[in-house]
Formats: sequence, structure tokens, C-alpha cells
Amino acid sequence: MKKIIFYITFLLICISCKNNDNSEITLYYYGRSPIGTTFEVPVRFYENGKEKAFFVFYSSDQNLESGVYEYNDTVYPPSFYWGIGFCYANKTFYKEVSKWESNYITGGNVNITRNGEQYTFLIDVTDNKGEKHIEKFEGKAKKESYHQQSIVKGEFSTADIENCMVETHFTSRLPADYSGGMTWLYLESGDVLNGKRINIIFLHSNANDFTGTYSVDANANGSYREGKDMIQNIVELYPKRSQYDPKLISGTFTISKVDKPWHFKIDVDVVDDLGDIIQGSFDGGQITFSDYDYARYGNWNNVPDYYYFPYVVE
Repeated sequence: MKKIIFYITFLLICISCKNNDNSEITLYYYGRSPIGTTFEVPVRFYENGKEKAFFVFYSSDQNLESGVYEYNDTVYPPSFYWGIGFCYANKTFYKEVSKWESNYITGGNVNITRNGEQYTFLIDVTDNKGEKHIEKFEGKAKKESYHQQSIVKGEFSTADIENCMVETHFTSRLPADYSGGMTWLYLESGDVLNGKRINIIFLHSNANDFTGTYSVDANANGSYREGKDMIQNIVELYPKRSQYDPKLISGTFTISKVDKPWHFKIDVDVVDDLGDIIQGSFDGGQITFSDYDYARYGNWNNVPDYYYFPYVVE
């Protein structure tokens, strides 16, 4: 029954759509979204040489897979963390980004059909002035690279490094004469619908240098044990595959400095107790440091300029 209703609605939209015979479509390649699994795909629609609409779609295909793309009433956040519940979900577009002429889109959907280089966009949206726009754009899309490219590379799209030596909760577990460092490393991939976050707390002999190769301790349980690199390791999976967060049981991870001021490459080759092999790298995108002894660095200028971004990071 739902399929019948969908096809009837689709047919009505097709009939009522204004067909732009003098339309042009430019599809841009920006790159992967900050969560690493979907692509950001800006698209400009022109009518008689004048820009009519601008959308930024999220898709698992950088050329846009066919399907209905729904409006998501969420503001693109000035942070690359998806743990707060934000999701760069497949087949969607977001608040305060997509526009119809000078007005922002505030609801609706876009039905995209792709056959090779030929595209059909059935647009049914409402803008912030309350005006409804039902229109069809079709034809061969012009492909261009967006002038500001994403530099997200590797499986992991977010990395966070935090100095734990100032945290009483963790330092209380260390011997009184311990002179090394303790670092909390987060690596994230995917989103809240299908993703993973690796939490690793590890020890290093040089308090001010956390680079190096570290071995996973299968017995790490939050207690310091002489001669071990790691005191805690957890993998959070979304959606949950079990009643508990799996632990890493073997493998290594390497943190290496690439250049200044704070550019690091993180390579992971580990196995958790569910039998999942997690192999990937963080190289590019945003890396965030805590406000403690480690310098804070966030290359947030990589956020594309079509997003409202009021924060300035020095």
C-alpha cells in the first residue's frame, strides 16, 4: 500500500512539475563528508543562464545515486563529531545550506534519477518564506570540482587526542613516581546509523610525545600494569551489535607526525573480541586536541564555504 501511495505521489509531482527546457545542471565534486562514509555533492541548477537553486546532497555515491533525498531539519554543526546525535545520513540535505534563489529550503524532498550522465531532479520543497517550489530539471549534468576540496582521507574521518595526566580519575591509577605521559585517543568512522568509535587510553615514556607504535593489551581493564602500553580500549559500534562495547584484543596502532603545527597520521590494524578486523588510517580532515597541555589545533577552515560557520579558530 505504501508503494502505491508513493508512486501516485511521484506521478502527481511529475505532472505538476514545471519542466525547465532551458535548464542547466552543474554537479560538483567536493569529497567525502567529515564522517567519511558519505559524499558531499553540491549541485547548482540554472534557468536561462541564471542560478535558480543550490543544493548540497549527501550520498554514498559521489555522482549521486538514484532515490528520494529528504530534507533534514538539522543545522550542519561546527564540529566533526557525530556522537552528539547528528548524522550525515545518506540521501539527505540539511538546514541552512540548500537554497532556492536567495531563500533557504526548510522542507521537502528531491527525487533523483540517474542514468549514466543523464539526470532528472524532481524538486518538491518549501523555502523560509513559505513558498512552495515544484520543478523538474533534467539533462546531462556538467561535472566540475568544487574550488575548495575535502581533504578527508582514509577510513577514519575524525581524530581527537587528549592529555589524561591532568585528569585525577586516570592519574590516580598510576604509580606516584610515574614520569611518562598518558593520552586518550579517539578515532571515528561512519555515523550514528552505521559507524564505529575507537577509544584508546595508552601510556608513553615521553610525557610530551605521544607518537610511536603501540600494541593492544587484551587484558586492559582500566588498571595500570607494569610494562603495558594500554590501560583501556573500547570500540563503540553503531548500531549496537551486542549488549556491551567490544574490546580490542590484538593488533597495533601508530601515531606519526607529518608536519607542523599539528598534523598527525594515525594507522590502525586491530581486532576486537567480536572478531571484527579494523584496519584504516586517519590522514587529513580535522584533528582536535584537548585544552590541557597539548596545543589545540583544529583545521576547521576545511569546512566548505557553503556552510554557515561563525567560529574562528586561531
